[in-house]
This record gives sequence, structure tokens and C-alpha cells, in this order.
Amino acid sequence: MTTWAIVPVKPLRRAKSRLSSVLGAEERLELSREMLNRVLEALAKVPEIERTLLVSRDSEAMALARHHGARTLSERPPIDLNQALQQATRAAVGSGASAVLVVSRRRLWSSRRIGARQGRTPCWPHRPV
Repeated sequence: MTTWAIVPVKPLRRAKSRLSSVLGAEERLELSREMLNRVLEALAKVPEIERTLLVSRDSEAMALARHHGARTLSERPPIDLNQALQQATRAAVGSGASAVLVVSRRRLWSSRRIGARQGRTPCWPHRPV
């Protein structure tokens, strides 16, 4: 089985806005960069994940991902999180992924849960999270 991790990333300058009362804009930007670096480093160490695909419209986030050996996908507007994940999943499956794992700040989604959320069973094998 070929498992890809999908990492959706909003523009880094817009990330962590809830911390604006305690961190300035540059501090939030640096925090976002550091968190993304850590996620990409961790994914690179997981032997079961063959590829990582970052989906974003932020050129800096995509450059960081490429630095870590990840593939990147530029979001096509209009985009919300679900549309970006669908785009990335189609790209991953089209490039040979037999399973995907979505790494998001909110929750982890396996290909089985993505299919269930869309009201159908996915057409590729899945691994429980």
C-alpha cells in the first residue's frame, strides 16, 4: 500500500490569528513556520508514509515543504478546506497513492473517514488512524 500524507496549509501570515492578543504578527508568522517545519520533519520520519503532499496557496509554505522533500499543490480558487483536501486527494491518488492521511491542526482523517464525510465509501484501500 502506498500512503501519502496530505498537509493543508493556509497562508502563513493568516495563521494563528487567535493568538493575536498575546503574539504580534511576526511572532505568529515565525510560530507558523516552526510548526510547519516540525510537522514536515515528523512526517519524513514515518516509514509508512511514502510521500507528503502540501496543499496551499502560500508560496513560502510550499518552499518549506519542498525543502523537506514534500510535493506541493497550489490551491485552485475558490477554495475552502474541503475543496483543497479533495483537490489534494485526487492528485495523490492520480499519482499512485492507495491511501491518504490528512494532517490538519484540527484532526487526522484517514481515507476511510474522508469517504464517509463525503457520503460514500472511498474507492481505494484505507488504514485506520
